[in-house]
Amino acid sequence: IGGNGYTICSGSGDGAIRLWDIETTKQFNVFKGHTNYVNSVKYGPDGLVNTILSGSDESVRLWDIRSGQQIQVFKEHTDYVYAVEYSPLIIKNSIGNSSVICSGSWDNTIRFWDIRSNKNQLYIIKGDDEKDGGIFCLKFIVLKKKENTKNVAYDLNLCYDVFYFTLFFKKLKQLRSMIFKEFKSVITENLFKYQNKLQGISSAVFFV
Repeated sequence: IGGNGYTICSGSGDGAIRLWDIETTKQFNVFKGHTNYVNSVKYGPDGLVNTILSGSDESVRLWDIRSGQQIQVFKEHTDYVYAVEYSPLIIKNSIGNSSVICSGSWDNTIRFWDIRSNKNQLYIIKGDDEKDGGIFCLKFIVLKKKENTKNVAYDLNLCYDVFYFTLFFKKLKQLRSMIFKEFKSVITENLFKYQNKLQGISSAVFFV
């Protein structure tokens, strides 16, 4: 459901994203560009309320709600994209401050992107190709922090599958190396220095 509370967006097997009026149930916009099932769509948060993020084929796409046009396409995944999410993170670049988006794929990777640059993949978290069943869900949850806290540690909780239709939940240790100078500040090259591969992941929750 959109930020205005009057619209809802959907993705379908024909590769299209549609906007609907909740009260009248009428379709009033269609976004076309994906070449396969649209597995995930998300309305933009505050500051990006006029955008929609989507994942389908091996790509992640950003759309302008008002014009119906594609703004950016991100192509580094090697298999279907099943999850997309706007993150609460901000990065500084030559243009100014820019938001960061995140995507999860059947290729067992979680990728972070600069929303203003389709050439700038910020970071990648790799799973285990022999044990993992792909990334199907991503969620950032903002937690309260002390006002004077300069370093922010990130926890990563995972839901993963071993056999078909069997889910297990696992909480990893705090990733102390995933430190930012300040929450919603500059992402540096040292972001996400977690070297160990994640195992058995199909769903990830980032607590920030």
